[in-house]
Amino acid sequence: MARIPHALAARSLIALSTALAACGDDTAPAGGAGGAGGEGGAGGAPEVLEPLPDVLGALAFEDLNDDPRVVEVELVARQSSWAIVDGEQTTVLAYNDQLPGPLLHARVGDQVIVHFTNELDEPTVIHWHGLRISDQMDGSPMIQDPVQPGETFTYDFVVPDAGTFWYHTHFEQIEQLERGLYGAIVVHEDAFPHFSAERIFVADDIRLTEDNQVAAFNNSGPDVGMGRVGNTLLVNGRGEPNELAIPSGAIERWRVVSSHNSLAYGLQVEGADVRVISTDGGLLPEPFEL
Repeated sequence: MARIPHALAARSLIALSTALAACGDDTAPAGGAGGAGGEGGAGGAPEVLEPLPDVLGALAFEDLNDDPRVVEVELVARQSSWAIVDGEQTTVLAYNDQLPGPLLHARVGDQVIVHFTNELDEPTVIHWHGLRISDQMDGSPMIQDPVQPGETFTYDFVVPDAGTFWYHTHFEQIEQLERGLYGAIVVHEDAFPHFSAERIFVADDIRLTEDNQVAAFNNSGPDVGMGRVGNTLLVNGRGEPNELAIPSGAIERWRVVSSHNSLAYGLQVEGADVRVISTDGGLLPEPFEL
């Protein structure tokens, strides 16, 4: 039973959204990419949008585009180092030198443009897990040629659904994923509900050696099959437990992304009432208690 950082509160309420790790056919028909535009309204008046709420727990991309309906970012995959546990830093593969990678934050209907650069010593590709987008933009090596070292590729698509999703490598996935090539996606509704706070928890596990480095991968068994189980649990890139203080009576939305290669477990939150309101398939018809 895994425990995410627990709430120290007197009967606060947590509304829980989840995104799971298994890959499947979540793509839209080819041609699903395209601009959402920012000229809405009668007579071409600029569209005025309510600012998206902050999502605590992850550092978001810097949006390079002034259009309120376009999210344009730069994403670089490279070898980096990260303080997973106290002591020596771990050599990882990371997006923008972060673990997890930057939060991709948009609202339903936005155009997303990702200028990707591969600074690794090996090919890679990015899969936008759970998003119903064009096959040509979805990072399947069977359709998109992997991005070679030193090369670039621009992903361009529209996010059609609100929800909690994630992005990750889809090339040599078992090893590249465990070494750190993943990040979270939050797509808000046009008219989104308001909470006391929104938080995201990206859960993972990693197998570390005594000197805090990623253990070598074997040439057989789970290391090349369905993924191996690590010896260190991570939440938002850290293997050390931490606590959250939530005011009594607060109502928060927590988004949980399971980015594990293989590990599955139950989820428990202490100190607050928890209702599950959505999964990676979207909002549920009725919430249920965790």
